[in-house]
Amino acid sequence: MALTCFFCKVTHLTKQGLYRLTRIVLDIDAFYILATESLHCVKCKKNQIGWSEAILDQLDPATRSTFPVQMMYHSACDTRVIYLLRQRGLGNHDFVKLKMCIYLPQMKFTIRLI
Repeated sequence: MALTCFFCKVTHLTKQGLYRLTRIVLDIDAFYILATESLHCVKCKKNQIGWSEAILDQLDPATRSTFPVQMMYHSACDTRVIYLLRQRGLGNHDFVKLKMCIYLPQMKFTIRLI
């Protein structure tokens, strides 16, 4: 799939190697590290990060749905955690959410043992 430059909107981006910074992603049962590729525009000489919204918006919905992370400025959060936070509603206490975050990984580990 050819990605176009967000700034000049005419040229295709070329791969330039791995981006120097990684993001720590919060998941329900663990943390994991997310790395991306740096993309370079030949015409305007600008670099873009592979997980930027300008790049992700160019993907078709099926490909975009396989990217399970909501990116923040310094960190990232898995969509399973966001779903867990949304399903509780505004009237519930944070303690219930904390108990669910502790309970779900234990349940997953128990299922693996069986």
